[in-house]
Amino acid sequence: MLEIKHLTKTYDARSAQANTVLHDITLSLPDKGFICIVGASGCGKTTLLNAAGGLDTFDSGTITIDNSTITKCGTRSSETVRCENFGYIFQNYHLLSDRSVLYNLYIAMHSLALTHREKISRARSVLRTVGMERYEKRIVRELSGGQQQRVSIARALALRPRVIFADEPTGNLDEANTVNICTLLRRVSRTSLVVMVTHEEKTARFFADRIIRIADGRIVEDLSGWNREDYAALGGDRIYTGDCTEEIAEAEGFSVRLLRAPGAAPVTLTVAALPNRIVIKLNDRRIVSTGSTSELPEILEGSPPSLSAEHLDTEGGIEPVSPVRRTRPGTGFGAKMISAEARRLLRSGGAKKTVTRIFLFLITALTVFSLADFLSVAQLDPHDFITTDPHLLRITIQRNAGMGEDPDELLTAADTAIAYIRENGPDCTVYPYITTQLSYTEQTFPQVNASYVSFSGYSYLPLEKLDGTKLISGRMPENSYEIVVDRWVLDKLLGTSGIVQNGIGSIDYFLGKSLRITRQSYMPQIVGICDCGSPAVYLNETGMLGAFIRPLDVLSLTELKRLYPGTYDDVTLSSGEVIVFPVFAGRSYAARVGKKIALNSRFLATIKESWEESPNRKTVCALADEDIPRALDSLLGSEFTVWCEDKDAMLFFLSEGIPELEGIAKLKITDSYTEAWQEQREAALARVGTRLIVTSTITVVSVVLLCLLLQATVRERIGMIAVCRLLCLPRRKLLAVFALEALSLSLLCSLPAAALTYGTITLLSSLPSIGYAVSMPWYAALAAYLCILFIQFCASLLPVLRISRLPAARIAAKYEP
Repeated sequence: MLEIKHLTKTYDARSAQANTVLHDITLSLPDKGFICIVGASGCGKTTLLNAAGGLDTFDSGTITIDNSTITKCGTRSSETVRCENFGYIFQNYHLLSDRSVLYNLYIAMHSLALTHREKISRARSVLRTVGMERYEKRIVRELSGGQQQRVSIARALALRPRVIFADEPTGNLDEANTVNICTLLRRVSRTSLVVMVTHEEKTARFFADRIIRIADGRIVEDLSGWNREDYAALGGDRIYTGDCTEEIAEAEGFSVRLLRAPGAAPVTLTVAALPNRIVIKLNDRRIVSTGSTSELPEILEGSPPSLSAEHLDTEGGIEPVSPVRRTRPGTGFGAKMISAEARRLLRSGGAKKTVTRIFLFLITALTVFSLADFLSVAQLDPHDFITTDPHLLRITIQRNAGMGEDPDELLTAADTAIAYIRENGPDCTVYPYITTQLSYTEQTFPQVNASYVSFSGYSYLPLEKLDGTKLISGRMPENSYEIVVDRWVLDKLLGTSGIVQNGIGSIDYFLGKSLRITRQSYMPQIVGICDCGSPAVYLNETGMLGAFIRPLDVLSLTELKRLYPGTYDDVTLSSGEVIVFPVFAGRSYAARVGKKIALNSRFLATIKESWEESPNRKTVCALADEDIPRALDSLLGSEFTVWCEDKDAMLFFLSEGIPELEGIAKLKITDSYTEAWQEQREAALARVGTRLIVTSTITVVSVVLLCLLLQATVRERIGMIAVCRLLCLPRRKLLAVFALEALSLSLLCSLPAAALTYGTITLLSSLPSIGYAVSMPWYAALAAYLCILFIQFCASLLPVLRISRLPAARIAAKYEP
């Protein structure tokens, strides 16, 4: 029993043009039978049918079938009720026109707890019922209107619904098909309730068991139990001789048969038979139709056929298919069908789909290139401008008003500052400011002359600052002639145009390479390569002495013994004593044992011994181990370097000043690392402004065009969305189909475009001869692709979501098949 109580609906309720189309409709309908709702166009017939069937919203009232009540359209409970109880037959059929007849029935059974084979069998069974079994593989658009309506009826029957709502199913059919369809619905009504909207009074009075007449949104008549008369078919394109009076006029060479329908005015014809044509003149304005006997209208002998009311009542009903347990709506529309629908959507569209793919490819490529161009201007690569370790500060002692011109006063102030920093400052290391440069001679090919290669843009750091876990090649140094170089320095050298770049493929090439320091005799060897993330060369204290002073090449006694085992094992040195090697220091030092030798103006030592046999290096002298730090400190002057673990803390400490130097000297603190960053950021901000406008404009225009194109594609598929929603297919399933199509389209077009554009940019950037300055990391290209994919999803899914949230009847109204 279907109960409709106090159903009211108003269009544009909040506007001045509010139009109430249903006024407090209350109906009680039986479990089976054929009920027709009739009335003039615009009286509310279809609105009542859609509201009662859960296809459209209503303002107030309830729809109850058994113990299930619908108070609002579109809720999960209302969708479940209509999926379990209602079937629909529409004037415009609402079939998937590019799918087969069998598939249209199959997809409608998504909520039936049947296997694939059982659904196929059930579909074929109902197709036999409506006489369409021969067309199960036929594409729907290839069928006639009457055949499509039969498929629509079969689709409703396959669900075995309790109520079938038919909205003017014969409105687009000729009378012969109208009779066939209504006869079929009459047979269906023996086991189900059929509620049909029609404006054909004659059809309703012959086929219906009950007629409900509506006018201006109100029930004005509820009729049943009338005397049903025979149904006589109208002539249409047929003329039956039994309906006309017949006269024959004959003359020599001429015969005329006149069939005159009841009520037709007399006719006077003037016929002129000429040698080359026949002229017929008529005495009034009625149309004259001529043609061969096989052309329309047909003239048939006898009276037109008619349906007997008595025969209609004795006609058997349709044997319904068995009822089936219902599952959650959309359960039968699984991943396989979602994938198949997405593939069909991907293949459909013809030339427009090709245009979409080309456009999507170009937009992706343009977006990736625009992003690469922007990043090339905006991004800062520290390898391009950083030349010092981030922990270093360079401090210069400058004269103030309270200091004289004596150079020693400046050195004294420097000593005071260094002592104060070491004693009171945060954890730090103070060592000389070294400006010498490493270099070596390179000959990569025998055919090419050796070239002089210099390392640049790095800092000297004490070996103790090297984290041994960051060593990536080689080993840690064991003496002052062995150093570790950060890969930053080597990568920068290989990135410089020239013979080194063209002839060396890996930084491991430099392991074991002996270097020279400009204007020095000190020749260290690279024994290790680290990756500490800063441009640095690591060497021990003795090595730092060698990197700084000239012409002296100094070793500690321990290091001397380790380098030349057995030769100097018996030698001992106290603090302030040295061993001199005259072969390199000068022959005069051989006779100066016991006298002083000056490594520099601030370091004096006593010559304990003079050895004629010199180590196999340009070693001038050997110092006691404890004198090495003192010798290094003697190199400190008015400009020195501070390595600090916490640079901010050190800057704050220095900003407070050194009390002993107040009014005498001032400190100039140079943070080369921070200054380089600030300078590059300011330059980048100046460049980014213009590029940002260009990139944003290109991106926004591309996105808008892409959205418009994809949304236009979605609008073309409103018919499919309408059919799916009319069949109670859940929105999430529709969204899954369109999401999978968008992903597939992206993988076919956007991903190759992003990869190709990135590869092209990378290739051009790797060719120095081209001078192409645009570059981008792979993750930026991936991010650009993901952004395009996100936009695709939004442009494809948001319209579907918006449309699918409308009541099913409104979606169907937007679609014109």
